[in-house]
Amino acid sequence: MKILNWVRLFVGLDYHQDFVQVCVLDEAGRIVRNSRVENNWRKIAAAVPAGAQVQAALEACCGAADLAEELVEQAGWSVSLA
Repeated sequence: MKILNWVRLFVGLDYHQDFVQVCVLDEAGRIVRNSRVENNWRKIAAAVPAGAQVQAALEACCGAADLAEELVEQAGWSVSLA
C-alpha cells in the first residue's frame, strides 16, 4: 500500500536481538499494522506503508542505536530512542 507523503505515521519499535515488534499508527491513532519483523532495517522499513513521513520511537537498549542510525540514514525516518 502506498501512502501520500503528506501523511504521517507513528511507528513503535520494540527491539529484540532477533526480531523487532513493529506497531504502526496513523494520525488518528488507529493501528495500521502490528507484527513481528526480522531485526533488519530493510525488513522493518518494508513493514511500513511507503511514501509516508515516519516518526518512530525505538526502545533504547543494546544494539538499538545502530538500528536507529540505519533507519535514519537509509530509510529517511525520524527516530527517537525511548
